[in-house]
Amino acid sequence: MEEAMIRHFPEILRDQDYLEQRPIGMSYEKAKGYMIIFRTAGFGDIRVSREELPVISTDEEEWWRQMQQVGWDSLLGKIERSGEFKVQRIKEAIFKDLQEYKQIDGIHFTKKVFFVSGIK
Repeated sequence: MEEAMIRHFPEILRDQDYLEQRPIGMSYEKAKGYMIIFRTAGFGDIRVSREELPVISTDEEEWWRQMQQVGWDSLLGKIERSGEFKVQRIKEAIFKDLQEYKQIDGIHFTKKVFFVSGIK
């Protein structure tokens, strides 16, 4: 979602609220990023493992609702209220992007999931 938002609404990178709340581990989703976060928080004996899971949304609207549930709703609401750019235009552009991931049973993505543990 972030990649699509940057492509269709690059102004997001000038939004101070967004930049302050943007989790660095989420944006990169790399083991190294999680190691940095945990070390900075004072953890030792840090272990990071990763699994990849298939995620299938039945259609574009379900995918959009999922994105809202994982935190994009507040930014989309802010864009809508600003009047700078209509969320509907962003949504339509992203739905076009999703077509390359669409299969007979829905929209397919592979989600990386990290498990991180450490001792403090």
